[in-house]
Amino acid sequence: MCIRDRVYSEYYTRKYYASYFSVGSLCCLLSIVILVVLPFLLAFASPNFWNKVSFYHEQPLVSYKGIYLKVNEGESEPEITVNYEDANNDGVTDIMTFDITATKGKSYSIALGISYELLDIGNTFMNATIFYSVSSASEICGVDAVGTLELRQRKPLVPSGEKKILYMDENIFEIVKENKFAEGLEIQMLRNQTVRFKGSSIIEPCATDDTTASIALRIKMYIPSQKVLYIPRMLETFKFAWMQYMSFFLPIYAIIYWWVLGVMYKNGAITAKVIEDPAMQKVEKKSKRY
Repeated sequence: MCIRDRVYSEYYTRKYYASYFSVGSLCCLLSIVILVVLPFLLAFASPNFWNKVSFYHEQPLVSYKGIYLKVNEGESEPEITVNYEDANNDGVTDIMTFDITATKGKSYSIALGISYELLDIGNTFMNATIFYSVSSASEICGVDAVGTLELRQRKPLVPSGEKKILYMDENIFEIVKENKFAEGLEIQMLRNQTVRFKGSSIIEPCATDDTTASIALRIKMYIPSQKVLYIPRMLETFKFAWMQYMSFFLPIYAIIYWWVLGVMYKNGAITAKVIEDPAMQKVEKKSKRY
């Protein structure tokens, strides 16, 4: 762009040289070390530089396996009907409804055996048990429970290329069926990967003149998307770590190279030999003729 008498402009370089063991070379070497190390230290001190644990959300595949029921501390053989509902038509069950018919009593302890499968990063299958208990001072004639199925993790999953099958050698539901309800619940709580039913229930007490011998228990369980903890792989960690490193590297480079070293060399604080751009020297010689 033509401005007054200037018709064209271009950049030229001015290079500074110093011997290998001079102060100028040592300052340059020190600045390179700082430039490489300091961004790493700052990025490492900031949160989420090296994610040892990450998470994602996935809706699991859940299916019914069996039921064990205790009524008034005694084993009972209930009748059960399980309904699966896919509310959004995506091929994954969103709601499971358990309609249980059992003998009348004051307390009920239920263990529902299910299979639980993750297909995404977790890639895990396990047989799990849902524990549910309800009791009342008087006899119960009906129970309506509503809640959600939640994944409980004491340790994150370690992804691998193969499907992980957990706890096949120790099925809690089989332990509970041997009338070891408390032992099965304790094993469940100590596992790294378990599920639980979290909800509330409405108890219908029996009337004084009620003569029915059985009651209806309904458990409606919603299966939302689960928060799954896992240990990220090395490449996934590097994918996010290098961006944090570069976010510190670029401003530090500008400060050290341009504002510190550049100012010191230009003002003679550090001795260095200056060599002008040869092309610029020719231009200056020609301009003197005019």
